[in-house]
Amino acid sequence: AWELRHTLTNEPRIMLLGTATSRFEAITHAGKAWYELFAVHDLKPLDRKESHTLWRSVARQDLKPGQVRAIRILTGGNPRLLTVLAGFAASRSFRELMEQLVHLIDDHTEYFKGHLDTLAVKERKVFVALLEQWNPVSAADLARTTRLGVNAVSALLSRLVTGGAVEVFEQRPRRKLYQAAERLYNIYYLMRRRGQPADR
Repeated sequence: AWELRHTLTNEPRIMLLGTATSRFEAITHAGKAWYELFAVHDLKPLDRKESHTLWRSVARQDLKPGQVRAIRILTGGNPRLLTVLAGFAASRSFRELMEQLVHLIDDHTEYFKGHLDTLAVKERKVFVALLEQWNPVSAADLARTTRLGVNAVSALLSRLVTGGAVEVFEQRPRRKLYQAAERLYNIYYLMRRRGQPADR
């Protein structure tokens, strides 16, 4: 890693461009070879209009507003997931895409699993408990499921929201409801946990 750092900092003819599903420690910790070596550009979730534009450019399809909303809910506006889904849909109708969703998730198991594996143990426990529920849930509900304190779960959910894995679905006085920001993770997890392929 240190030799590669030396090459990248001293050889102007080489540029390294990379993508990652999460920020890895080596670029933020002093003493590591990758520390402050990269200019990091976070890809923020796309809104409906941006999601539609990306979909149209990759899949070469024009979607109806309701379909754009469905795609936005499934992907959370994640540009990577939108591109994967749009590439998969390029030769299919919207209805065929929904019917073939199982195959798409099977093809990208490593992507979904890799994201879960990068979470700290307690964060993963809370996130997995959230994925078990399709409907939005409160910190108190997750505390019962995970057997952690409500305050601990609230703190972990805040970290997951900051990291983009979870979103606040609804906020009421003294009560928030949470769900996975990218609902494809829900589908992936529930497919893996429940039922045979024929039952999916």
